[in-house]
Amino acid sequence: MESNCENGGICLTYTVEATDGLKLFVFEIPKDAWDRVEIGACYEFTYYSAQPMLGLSAPENEFINSYETVAVTMQIIRAACP
Repeated sequence: MESNCENGGICLTYTVEATDGLKLFVFEIPKDAWDRVEIGACYEFTYYSAQPMLGLSAPENEFINSYETVAVTMQIIRAACP
């Protein structure tokens, strides 16, 4: 994904969209991981959610149950597809 950088240039962000069948996840990953991801393959992601762990509520909106914000992607491994 391209975006404007603070210095006026163009920044590239590498993202993978995934779903568990209920929620959509967008993982920001490093370029070297992006270069190895295969379209249509299945992966397991280990990540830290941006949602508070103590049950503090996020602002209500219509997408709250269908989208989860990922704070940090820790590990990506290839998995068997269902």
